[in-house]
Amino acid sequence: MQLFSKALVRIGGASYEEWESFSFPGLVNLINRLEVLELKRTEAKSILCNDLFDFISNSKSANDQNNLLNLRRDIYNNRKLKKSKIDRALLVLTPSLTTKLLDYLTLLEEIKRVEKEGEGIYINVTSDAKAILKDLASYPTFQKGLLLSSKSLLERISAYQKGKITRKREMQVESSLLQYLSRMYTKTSPFSTFTNLSLIHFDINNEVRKDNVDSATHFTSHIRLNNYLFKYISDLLKHYREAYLNFSLRTNPTIQRNEDHYLYLTNSNNIESFQRIPHSPLVSHIIEIVDLKEEGVKFDELITALQNDVDASSDELEDYINQLINYGLLEYNLGVSGIDPNWDVKLVKKLSSWADSVPFMSDLIEALKSLRSFAIKYEGADVFDRKRLLHEAFEVIREACFKIHEAARLPEDERKPLKELEKQWRETSTDESPQNNEGSATEEKNFEFKHRAVTIFTFKPEQIFYEDTTRQSAITFEQTEIAEVVHKFQQLLNHMRLLSPYQNEKDRMKAYFLEKYGMERKVDIITFYEDYFRDIKRPEKEQKEDYEKLEIESNKLRSQLLEDWKRSFIEELEKRELGTDEVHFGLGILEKVNDLNQFSDTGHRADSHGAFFQFYYDNDQLRAVLNSSFPGYGKMFSRFLHVFEEGLTSELKASNERLGNERTVMLENCDASYFNANLHPPLMPYEVWMPGGHNSLAEDKQIPITDFAVSYNLTNESLELIQKTTNKKLYIFDLGFQGQSGRSQLFQLLEKFTPTEQVNPNIIINYINQLIEKQQHDSEIKVYPRIVFEERLVLQRKTWGIPKELLPFRQPLDTDWDYFKRVNLWRKGQEIPQEVFVHVNQDRFGKNKDIDEEARKKITKDDYKPQYIDFRNPLFVNLLEKLFKKVPLNLRVVEILPSSSQMLRVDNERFVTEFVVQWYTNN
Repeated sequence: MQLFSKALVRIGGASYEEWESFSFPGLVNLINRLEVLELKRTEAKSILCNDLFDFISNSKSANDQNNLLNLRRDIYNNRKLKKSKIDRALLVLTPSLTTKLLDYLTLLEEIKRVEKEGEGIYINVTSDAKAILKDLASYPTFQKGLLLSSKSLLERISAYQKGKITRKREMQVESSLLQYLSRMYTKTSPFSTFTNLSLIHFDINNEVRKDNVDSATHFTSHIRLNNYLFKYISDLLKHYREAYLNFSLRTNPTIQRNEDHYLYLTNSNNIESFQRIPHSPLVSHIIEIVDLKEEGVKFDELITALQNDVDASSDELEDYINQLINYGLLEYNLGVSGIDPNWDVKLVKKLSSWADSVPFMSDLIEALKSLRSFAIKYEGADVFDRKRLLHEAFEVIREACFKIHEAARLPEDERKPLKELEKQWRETSTDESPQNNEGSATEEKNFEFKHRAVTIFTFKPEQIFYEDTTRQSAITFEQTEIAEVVHKFQQLLNHMRLLSPYQNEKDRMKAYFLEKYGMERKVDIITFYEDYFRDIKRPEKEQKEDYEKLEIESNKLRSQLLEDWKRSFIEELEKRELGTDEVHFGLGILEKVNDLNQFSDTGHRADSHGAFFQFYYDNDQLRAVLNSSFPGYGKMFSRFLHVFEEGLTSELKASNERLGNERTVMLENCDASYFNANLHPPLMPYEVWMPGGHNSLAEDKQIPITDFAVSYNLTNESLELIQKTTNKKLYIFDLGFQGQSGRSQLFQLLEKFTPTEQVNPNIIINYINQLIEKQQHDSEIKVYPRIVFEERLVLQRKTWGIPKELLPFRQPLDTDWDYFKRVNLWRKGQEIPQEVFVHVNQDRFGKNKDIDEEARKKITKDDYKPQYIDFRNPLFVNLLEKLFKKVPLNLRVVEILPSSSQMLRVDNERFVTEFVVQWYTNN
């Protein structure tokens, strides 16, 4: 195993030392005192009530019995004790009982005194917390990040600081500030100034090189333009005749000529459809002309060429070509990729060649150049100037786009201010409002599926720029320390390969292929795609009945093997003592379980892997929490490569190329998805050319999807992709950040032919958690212990699953202090740490049918994300109260690990950090 020479580090936007000023341990210490006093009171009450019962039973005075019985009931039920009842009791009680009653009353007075003291401290601390919150909200680093994340909240900060808003609005602002500030100090999700990016370099001396820094707070801003802006501009130009006549056209890369029709796959906004159109001499002639050049033919040149052979006017030919574009048989080739971080620079270069001949094109070019100029100024500007630059950039690009929009004779209503449009959309059906559709559907239609584009300018000023920040950092490890942890994780991956989540689908595809075509045929990928999705993947039950038995048979053996493996694993765990805080297991148990189930495929298969680790030291030994694992090959570097020197990109590309050979072709998967986190330079020698796909390489490096065939490898007993023209094996790689659910169906199908491995420990974690759940009652709060592999790698932080009905909701008579005290006593009773992350909604994609509609309405799109909570801070407890109300079924509470005391030091201060580490198993 060999580590890649560099690791990417995500570093919190500000230090934890700074954040700790916002914690108030004194309040919790006081609650600890109250807890001790309450325990004493409970014990004293029990003894007193028992002794009173004995005394009452032996008393011969009915009047004394009645008085003492009433007093005992008041004591037992924690009711207020009247002085008259106490005085009467003291007249008849024994000296021993009198002492116990007086001691109990003294204890009540002490509790009352501490309660009053606590309430006063709570009021003062709440005031201090608000003052600190207002101070933190003033920090330029925070406000710069907030400007691009929530401009509306930024605009309310000044009024909040001056106390010029209503109490209700004040609480709303406080909650929002807590959520954003905690994101900057306690999480590592990279966005603007909330998180900085850095590199550590491994060298041959087994050390990590230090980068010297002048200031611990120094960071460098890197601005690029939102790639949805590119989509809007390209869609706009495709509706502007004077512009689109200059664009090159290529034929759809999936066209197949059958007996009486053309069959092809088309993609619009990442929605796919199979199209069939009848043969015609004109269509054949157009395809022939366009295919003469790899880059295609300019629209106006195609019209000219056709006029020599077709008896039709230029307008008629133009309309006909536009129809073929709308139905996806022809596609524009702008020569600019929607996943290129520098798309604006390349688009300017593309448009400049005909700027003088197309009205308003020079305005658009100047606007794009101005945006780049504004971006450079924005990087070094303060918050005030950033607001101004955003507004100016927005006005410049909107004005240029509106000129083209008007010249293209697009609807005047589309140029209304965004607020008016939003009001109009709210008043009409949601189906009529513009949608950014990134889902996928495979359909088969006859000239019904058309390419659609949104030409309404829906951007806000804060949506023009996208910011990342980098900083130099002095973080020191020995390379061997990291290599030891990574090696243990690679061993874990090797020994759980049986649990790969993709394998069921691969087995189903293989069974279908062998049944449909046999093991000798090579089948065009588009043919296989259409057949497989029609027969297996489409939801209509009647269309898959013929293959249901086939699917069952293909997965029966594997399903049984998985069940046997799971049973063996759990049986081995049950032989060990499972701790309530930690569950430890090692490589030995996996080796034994694999041997018991005769599973031996534990060698290296994929060449490159990666993971997100949070490193920390425990007893001077380096440990790591695994946040997630992923394929290597530069995938999780890709989104950030534009902020580092080009040498990093070159090194990743060279590493990938070395993994190939003369019998294979390594290429990147591409589709039509617009997603800012997908922006990256090419990292593979080739890329897929599919309908609507974002291609960054030159045309001769784009392999059309029609050059792909599926075949069965008898030696490996698996399906593989073959390039028809060379007979080489094709290896497909997804190197973007976007999840599979947002990708096209063809993209997802190709992913099943990747050499990367999607193995991760989640299944093993689930097995352990299921065993833990069996030991706990159904109605209880579920406590899932920390799971540790080989003493070095934490796979799961300690977690609490709390049913909504067991949450400590505020009672009608609770004061703020009462509620703060009760929440913390509840927390202590459940042994929940003072600092945690909570997850309100675990049903991110809305698949849980147990959640009723009323509960679902309360959930926002971000409630699945972890929210930091500090139980020592009254403002966070107030935020938690709001979150409790939004919980649909269960609240998930997760410990913070590394803890605040274990966080690594960056330039002599503690920061939350996360490392993107990549390694190779083929040296």
